[in-house]
Amino acid sequence: RHPLDIAGRLVQEDLALLVSRGGRLVFGGGTVCFPNRWDLASKLGLTMAEVHAPVDRLNEQLQDPIDAFFGRLSADKPFWRLGWGVLDTDDPYQPMDGTAAASPPLPAVGDPTTGDRLFLRVERETLRRFPETDCVLFTIRTYIRPLSHLVERPEDAGRLAEALSQIPDDVRDYKRTTELTDAAVHWLSEVAGQQAHSP
Repeated sequence: RHPLDIAGRLVQEDLALLVSRGGRLVFGGGTVCFPNRWDLASKLGLTMAEVHAPVDRLNEQLQDPIDAFFGRLSADKPFWRLGWGVLDTDDPYQPMDGTAAASPPLPAVGDPTTGDRLFLRVERETLRRFPETDCVLFTIRTYIRPLSHLVERPEDAGRLAEALSQIPDDVRDYKRTTELTDAAVHWLSEVAGQQAHSP
């Protein structure tokens, strides 16, 4: 088996390898079992900027910092970050190639079951450069919890509601959260408000 295939069977993380082509880093391969509304095959040969091209705002804000970041990334200093989103399913397999299971119906605004039907998906991502090849390994470990786990954490529910409501429309469309945002924000705001009205 290819070493990436073997590595992908040994760890929980998804793995994507960025390789240098023509003086720029592009997606060269990987093993991705839990894609979050994307698929690796469509990203092969693309730079980070090209991957984010569907949303002009992301490239305007991130292209130069991303390029500078990769210029500084060294083999002895790996990097990690967290990414998040709210989805209508707890199925970690969400590719865009038509092979994902159909999503369940979205809850309506005010539906009391919203907390059990919408899910917070957090991805811990790491980046590390290989010293000999200069390639960069991008790893993604996925965690998914229903919004209802925030019932006992109303302050966090309020922060998530605020963050969701402030996402620009084009970024919301890119993240595919447009249709569920109103229901999620309403439910989270009610949870946050319960603390404000408690004695």
